Amino acid sequence: MPDPVEKSGEFEKSGESLKDRTIVYALGIYINPGMRNLLLEYLKRAAPSYKSVHVLFCYWWPGVEPEPFVDMVNSLGIDNLTAREFSIMASPAYGRKLGWPGANWLNAYRITMQEITRMALFLREIDADLIHIILTEYQSSYAFARAARLADVPARLLSFTGVAPTPARFRKFVNRMTDKFLTGVLLASSADAEAAREYFPTTPRSVVHGWGLAPDLFGLDRVSPGRIRDEFGIGEDDLLIGTTTRIAPNKGQETLLRALPAVIEKYPDLKCVVLGGRYDLDQAERGRLEKLSEELGISGNVIFAGEREDTADIFAAYDIAVHLADFDYLPFGVIECMALGKVCLCTDVGGIPDLISDGETGILVPPGDPAKASSALIGLLDDPELRKKIGRSAQRLVLERYDLDRLVERVKRMYADALSDELKEEYSG
Repeated sequence: MPDPVEKSGEFEKSGESLKDRTIVYALGIYINPGMRNLLLEYLKRAAPSYKSVHVLFCYWWPGVEPEPFVDMVNSLGIDNLTAREFSIMASPAYGRKLGWPGANWLNAYRITMQEITRMALFLREIDADLIHIILTEYQSSYAFARAARLADVPARLLSFTGVAPTPARFRKFVNRMTDKFLTGVLLASSADAEAAREYFPTTPRSVVHGWGLAPDLFGLDRVSPGRIRDEFGIGEDDLLIGTTTRIAPNKGQETLLRALPAVIEKYPDLKCVVLGGRYDLDQAERGRLEKLSEELGISGNVIFAGEREDTADIFAAYDIAVHLADFDYLPFGVIECMALGKVCLCTDVGGIPDLISDGETGILVPPGDPAKASSALIGLLDDPELRKKIGRSAQRLVLERYDLDRLVERVKRMYADALSDELKEEYSG
């Protein structure tokens, strides 16, 4: 493909209203139900501020089960808001595990380059002013960024979501390639700053605080924890803990299961909900975890609930929410649980310590340490008043800090600066 050429000229620092701008949001990973609701609400509130808004969703591999988010965006009925899909082949190894013919690096390169060209043509067609790449892994980030550069999109922003547990040399290579096509890298957490400097050394970086959380977004006054407990056969006074995210090897479900035998020895009637298992590899991991729970002798205490849309109701039924990921940045499921006044037991990785102050707004333990996790769980189960105290503090924190309307205004300021090539180091307030 030809080398991209910069669009000539600079945007005026004044006199160019965001109302005249075409904004593109590019996504490329699985979206859990809570995040999906947040993004839809954000788009409804943000779209009127711009000339038009387009959402591009890029699958990592051809033939994967469709993500409903695209149809949900288009069904909002907002005149200046549309969504469409693209599909690269980001992982031939994934395709081979699923038995797809032609899952090799040659086909991956060919399919990805074709989609980059198609993306670039679309971005030129809509005359995009700014692309914001969010919720993507490094291969789809590269595809979006290169397409935007080819299409001469003036402002090309990437929200960096931390370091994924993938081969380091390849990840660094792809991110360094992506760096050439960006005009700004946005961090959800200051914890990501060091990794962002390593992977994107030439691009200006900004910390943008707060995912955004409208107090009524999850229907906090309409949750039905009793219905969930009835469905799972759990009494009102019985203890229930559970996970907050999809099943994946790096999301810490194995650590939780290995922590449970010691907890169940003291609390034999405890139940633990494990959510997720939508995609093929997620289902394979679920099968492995189900087998592990049998080997550990805890299968009668563990409920594999599958993919659910009623996560707010499920989270509201928990006594303790558990997120023991090996890495993460700002896990939205944890924020949602905190908004519901639940104490969260999390690992001290990525941006989680920016969200949770140990012993005050949650409990932190090291990743991959079942003994520390079981000890922390027993401590919380032993002390209902501590759980309530931490839950109240957590709820107060997120409802004050993660306000959706404030995020919309914060992002507008950032976009105006990006279009003037004047990104600041930090956006808050």
